[in-house]
Order: sequence, then C-alpha cells, then structure tokens
Amino acid sequence: MRKFSIILLVICLGTTAMAASKVNWNSVVSQNKSPKNLEERLLLGVAYANLGKIEESASQFEILGKANYDQFAREVIRSAEGKLAKNSSDLVALNCLAFAYYARDDFRRARDNFQKLVNLDSGNVWSHNYLAIVYGKLGQVDSGIAQLKKSLEIEPKNEYTHLLMGLAYTEKGQYGNAAKHYIKAPRALKTIIKLSR
Repeated sequence: MRKFSIILLVICLGTTAMAASKVNWNSVVSQNKSPKNLEERLLLGVAYANLGKIEESASQFEILGKANYDQFAREVIRSAEGKLAKNSSDLVALNCLAFAYYARDDFRRARDNFQKLVNLDSGNVWSHNYLAIVYGKLGQVDSGIAQLKKSLEIEPKNEYTHLLMGLAYTEKGQYGNAAKHYIKAPRALKTIIKLSR
C-alpha cells in the first residue's frame, strides 16, 4: 500500500491553479469535506487531485491505502461502470474508475478511461497529465510527451506538467530537455521530495 500512496502522491502533485474542468471540483470537495466512508474519501481525494491540491489529496489517498483497498477498488469499478452504463459522460464516475484501475496496476484500462476523460473534459490539464503518466507506465514515453505538450497548451506554467516532462525526457536520456523543464518546476520538486520522505 505504501507504493500505491507514493504513486498517487506523484499523480496528485501540481500547482493550485484550477484547470478548466467541466466538473465543479470545489463543489465535490464541499459535499465530501467530512467523509463518512471510503467512497466519500475517494471522491474527496479525486476532487483535490483535479484541483492540484497535493497535500490534501495525498492525505485522502494515504488513508485509502491503509484500508482494504483492493476489495474497495473492485467495488468502485463495479459502481462506476454501472453509473457509466446509464450516463457515459459522468466525469466524476469516469475519474473514479480511471483512478481505481490505476491503483490496481491495470494501466491499459486506466489509459482507456483517462483517454475518455481527455476527450470529454479536454480543458482539464489534470486529465492530460494522468493520461501521460499512464502512457509512461505502459512504456509509451513518446505518447506521454505528446500528451504533456497538450497539457502545457492548456496551462503553460503548470509546474507538475513541467516536472512530468522533465521525468519523461530523463527517461529518454534527453537531459538538456529534461533540465529545461525541471527548472520550471521548483515548488513541484520540493513538494515531491517532502512528500516522499
């Protein structure tokens, strides 16, 4: 579960600027501010992640990671797929489904769901970033870089996106390109170091 928590910390890292999502994530936070169960906690974590509020999101995912998450993830998948069968544009259910597949290391299904999110909520920088991360997990670094370029078109100063670009270029051995992006992500780098201790 520690591995899951660290991975989700990396996923959730970002600036606090709000992406132009079609979902009012602040409203989702307000509705689930005092979570009474794991589902509400997941919604809160996903909402914070989509707002770029890393420490808050990390806190929720850490608690989820300590629970019997595998069983819970199966329930989330079943529930979200049921909601999406009724409304294929349910962005909240689609987010929960994508995160659940990611947490279970089912990166192909996570990719498919994050791709749907990018198509349905194209103004949300976080959907693009998550899709790029999943491409990286699948060994498709060039596709990840292409996705991150789209993310930077939406929000050019997003430190998280620059951090991911730096990591992707490092993976490809393009250290000069990586350095250009790391320089643009000082707070993101500090935060990830702090949270990974």
